[in-house]
Amino acid sequence: MPRTRHELRYEYYEAPPVEVGQRLKCAVRGEVVVVGLSKGRIPWPIAYKPGNANRMLVVYSGLKRAVEREAAIAVCHWWGVTAQTVSRWRGVMGVSANTAGSAALRRNHGMRNWAKVGPRLLSKAHDPERAAKIAAAKRGKPRPPHVIEAMKLGKLKRKQKPTV
Repeated sequence: MPRTRHELRYEYYEAPPVEVGQRLKCAVRGEVVVVGLSKGRIPWPIAYKPGNANRMLVVYSGLKRAVEREAAIAVCHWWGVTAQTVSRWRGVMGVSANTAGSAALRRNHGMRNWAKVGPRLLSKAHDPERAAKIAAAKRGKPRPPHVIEAMKLGKLKRKQKPTV
């Protein structure tokens, strides 16, 4: 089991052997031209699409597999990109945000403190005295207009029960 949130879980990724000027098939932008290597922890080919001056990592080979399998935070850490970039890549590639790496990360790190904190939170949530106090504080006060609108929308979208 990886010890940190940033560890890659499924394989060792290495920069593919490419040369400047070489054309590659990027999973996000199609055919691109390599212009150099990134300065991330895993150096990766940077390219531009002809007719577009913007440069970005080429999503192919190991990076493509990492985006499909690893947790977004690990991809961000090793390739030096933002979480929004990984999310956009996944959207273009049709990959769910819930990858195997993300699920494992939540399973191993997200529930670490739940054993300590969870029972206390649940006991507060179901405390009758607390619920009565909150209800008393809200009693007699009108709801804000945006809340009323949201309730109306919720009722309109809800399927109506057939009347007999």
